[in-house]
Order: sequence, then structure tokens, then C-alpha cells
Amino acid sequence: MNSNHKHDHAHHERNKKHQKAARGLHKDWRTWTVVLLMLLGMAVYLLTMDESLGPATGPEPSDVEAPAE
Repeated sequence: MNSNHKHDHAHHERNKKHQKAARGLHKDWRTWTVVLLMLLGMAVYLLTMDESLGPATGPEPSDVEAPAE
């Protein structure tokens, strides 16, 4: 080999560590828990979109009896 050839191996080691960390993310239980909770929240939001309650109102004016005189 050429003794004048200098190569920085630290760059390769950092790249390998980054690849391992990125690959291991999908194996972490916390990632799947967050994804599951997010999908569950989205499903609840979509399924209950038109079932919201409006503001509470009193009786209709036609339902109220006139005071007796």
C-alpha cells in the first residue's frame, strides 16, 4: 500500500453509528407507542367530527307559559 495515503476513518465510523441509530428507531417500543396513539387520536377525531355538543340553551320561547294574571 501507498504509505503516503492518509484516509480519515473517523468519518466512516460516525456514518455507521448514524445508520445504526436510524435503523434501530423502528425497533424502539416508544416509537410504536407514539405512532399508535397518534393514529388512535386521528381515528377518534374523524369518527366524532359531527357528534360535538353545541352550547346549552334554555327552553324555547314558545314552550314557556305566559304568566297567569
